[in-house]
Amino acid sequence: MAGPVRRRPAGCRIARPRPHLPLIEADLADASLPPVDAALPPAQWQGRDSAAYRWGVAYVIEGSRLGGAVLYRRLAERLAPHPLRYLHNDGVPPGPRWQQFMRALRAHVQGQAAIAEACQGARDAFDSLIALRRAAGDAAQSRAAA
Repeated sequence: MAGPVRRRPAGCRIARPRPHLPLIEADLADASLPPVDAALPPAQWQGRDSAAYRWGVAYVIEGSRLGGAVLYRRLAERLAPHPLRYLHNDGVPPGPRWQQFMRALRAHVQGQAAIAEACQGARDAFDSLIALRRAAGDAAQSRAAA
């Protein structure tokens, strides 16, 4: 998903969040977890390049920040000492950022065709995340069987 995420939609003026991948990589490398011996190959993004499509992808990524805050509040104590860096997001509440994002999305994705394109971007982003999760599960099962 790197392509559409790196190229922000036109009109997206909200502050760039702290990069996602370094936070996830730091969480996975934390001493509180068993070591991961194999990385997944980078996913090849086959998505479209329109601004509306990128808004749909951005919706999924921004939504993960909002959901991450909820998960952090519910899981931080139970999963201690794991730091959950990605979910914590440096303690910055995602609500105001989400509201700003939604205002920008509504202002820039208008009309049936643009809305359909944004919805396709969101669906493709979710499908890519699900495929990555399945690949990670398959890789873990292969390592366990070896």
